Amino acid sequence: MKGKQYNQRFIWNEDEIIIFLKKYDFYAVDTAKLSFKSQVELFSRAEIVIAPFGAALANLIFAPKNCSVIGLVAYYKNVDYSYYVRLMAALDHDLKIVLGSRVIELNTHPMHSKYTISINTLETALNDII
Repeated sequence: MKGKQYNQRFIWNEDEIIIFLKKYDFYAVDTAKLSFKSQVELFSRAEIVIAPFGAALANLIFAPKNCSVIGLVAYYKNVDYSYYVRLMAALDHDLKIVLGSRVIELNTHPMHSKYTISINTLETALNDII
């Protein structure tokens, strides 16, 4: 989950989320710093993946069937999240989407806004799968 962002979109309270998830024995990984082989190895052993919607989720093609995925994303009016829903269905993964709240900024496209994720909402989604 943790890593360099290539646009302005990122989870404003990422550090808080990482601290919360450590209580459940999760750890943060910056996939951009891993070799391709290491990414394949990591995802091939994954049982649960919690990550923002983005290109790194393509690594889920290496995850075992029935991997549980919690996708973190900001709420945007009229946005279609079906790409991820269809991808997870095709891979036989269980997807839960946790919608966050955008941090409104001037002169920033809504799709590239920072956003926050409610710890309570994340915990509810996590408790549904563990």
